[in-house]
Amino acid sequence: MPILQAPNQPILEAAVLLGVEIVDDSGPEVKCICPVHGDTNPSLNINRELGLWVCFGCYGRPGRPAGGGLVELAMAVLDVDYLDAVGWL
Repeated sequence: MPILQAPNQPILEAAVLLGVEIVDDSGPEVKCICPVHGDTNPSLNINRELGLWVCFGCYGRPGRPAGGGLVELAMAVLDVDYLDAVGWL
């Protein structure tokens, strides 16, 4: 059974379900701890208005997206390909 019930669920809610720890939720740019690379400082930013994310700690890691939308976030955190990420959503 998919964890996310609707494909248009906000990216921030999906990030929490994926295990992303929110550090600062005070503005449109939400600062988070990235679960992909054992972050200790917030390097993952989620723009709630645009529905996009970027992780500055994930740049340069081959085979994993370092930013994008909801599907790319699921791909990075779950370490799956596009079709599996869509299936999870």
